[in-house]
Amino acid sequence: MKNFSFISLSLLLLASYGYSLSEEIIDDVSSSLNLNYTASVQFINNAEKINNSFEDVYISSVTENFSFSKCKNECSKVNKKFISIEKDDKNVFTIENFNKFLKSHDVPSITMDSFLDKCIR
Repeated sequence: MKNFSFISLSLLLLASYGYSLSEEIIDDVSSSLNLNYTASVQFINNAEKINNSFEDVYISSVTENFSFSKCKNECSKVNKKFISIEKDDKNVFTIENFNKFLKSHDVPSITMDSFLDKCIR
């Protein structure tokens, strides 16, 4: 889990937004992704859920000194949660939209496997 900074960097923009859903932040997501207010809030909330899940695994792996096997297991569980959010037709949080948002802030794009791969390392 040494390379967790990539995940943090990728989610930092949105995850930090979740703690303070100001109009400016919602407008940023809305304009970057051409979403309405409600969809933008949902997008930010889902990013926060994903970030918190990966962050919890990272913190636990350090504080509890996870074995590689346990780390891989926990990362896989969190990744399944990420995939279920991404695949849910009822929300706007997709890897494609996420990458559009990242690109609008000059942050490199990611793949569906990026989170799991970086988490396990």
